[in-house]
Amino acid sequence: MTREQPRAGPDLAERVLSELPVAVVVADLNGKVVDCNARAHRLLGLREGIPRLVGLDDWQPRRGTLAQALRSVATSSSWVPLALRREGQQIELKGRGFLLGGHAEPRVLLLESHSAPHQFAEHSEQVRRLNAQLVIQRQTEDRLRAALRTAEDLRRELVHRVKNNLAIVSALLRTKARAAEHPAATEALTAAATRIRSIAIVHDILDARNESEILTSKALFTALLDHLRISICPPHIVLESEIFDTELHTETALPLCLLVNELVTNAIKHAFSDRDAGRVRITFAEAEDGYHLGVADNGCGINETPARRGGGSRIVEALAQQLKGELEISRGGGTAWSITLHPSIRRGPSASSPAPPEAS
Repeated sequence: MTREQPRAGPDLAERVLSELPVAVVVADLNGKVVDCNARAHRLLGLREGIPRLVGLDDWQPRRGTLAQALRSVATSSSWVPLALRREGQQIELKGRGFLLGGHAEPRVLLLESHSAPHQFAEHSEQVRRLNAQLVIQRQTEDRLRAALRTAEDLRRELVHRVKNNLAIVSALLRTKARAAEHPAATEALTAAATRIRSIAIVHDILDARNESEILTSKALFTALLDHLRISICPPHIVLESEIFDTELHTETALPLCLLVNELVTNAIKHAFSDRDAGRVRITFAEAEDGYHLGVADNGCGINETPARRGGGSRIVEALAQQLKGELEISRGGGTAWSITLHPSIRRGPSASSPAPPEAS
């Protein structure tokens, strides 16, 4: 026993007809519309809601009458082009005849069609509109690129001016420190000048790279340690470094530079007060969950209680917190500060194995 195949019912046929992207009209030989889809309603100007028994009387062919043209189309077994006009408006159709069950006379099936000139005119108009849109888009892109260039130039100019201003402030503080009569004032002014200079180092590097946001860790640590060697490090203390080179955003580089400045400065000032020689080792390495910063000395160590913490230690803790770092301190044969960092660091192509230690 074979299963009966489902047949397309009237609902399916009407749905398919309505979804067609071209106008479809079924008319009798007198031009009365038997059925049509929604696009045909709009194209032919038929009244909505009355799809049947509406005439095409307002539409006429180029020659003869509408009835004559439809009868000529109905007798053809192939598609016949048919152009209809109404009040200066013209539509291009193609039609052929077919028989419906229960009707002696054939019906005419008309489909929307476009002649080559009409299609060419439509395509030309589409190309013209697309070209106009492309021109507007190019002009908008040019304006945006110009605005981005201007913004980048302004950011670089700002970096340059900040660098110069910080250098001036640092120089003024050092001048005041040399002129101060009280040792505590001299120490405070010198520390402030050193901290401002560590911030200026970031802007120095950015200005030299013609950048406004990105610099390398190698350049940052090298410049900072060179500055500390020249400005506050006595000859009997050696600064060593082992730096993993990667690209840093300024949001990370600024607090990181201040943090290293604070740790190294504290070690130079307090770890070797009774020593003839000493060493401070700075490391910056890639870790499994981020980056590891270490500053260790072989001095006498520190013996701070929470109630007697110095200002430097509080600054270190604040900067580590700003970097979302985990801070640890170990004592024994000196003091070692260990900070595990989880910052948003942009790594560049220069990231490679750690550089060899350097000492002075």
